[in-house]
Amino acid sequence: MVQYVPDTLPDTSNDGGSSDSSDGAALAALIGQLAKKDEQIAKLMETVADSTKAVQGAQVLHHETAQALALESTEQKLSRWQRLKRAWRG
Repeated sequence: MVQYVPDTLPDTSNDGGSSDSSDGAALAALIGQLAKKDEQIAKLMETVADSTKAVQGAQVLHHETAQALALESTEQKLSRWQRLKRAWRG
């Protein structure tokens, strides 16, 4: 069975003229909300950038600390070896 579907939808708007003013108010409210969201997104992006810098700084500090500990460990092993040599030599 074939049904006819019109190319355009019927006009269901009120002809009172008040819909234009309420549409304008709704549009203004939505634009205001979008502006607030844009501000919130900008603040969040700044926070993310600051946090990223802090994490990178912590990673560098951790890497330097790990290197220092590795050097200390190597020095301690050498000194133990030297102590062993001295003990053997008497």
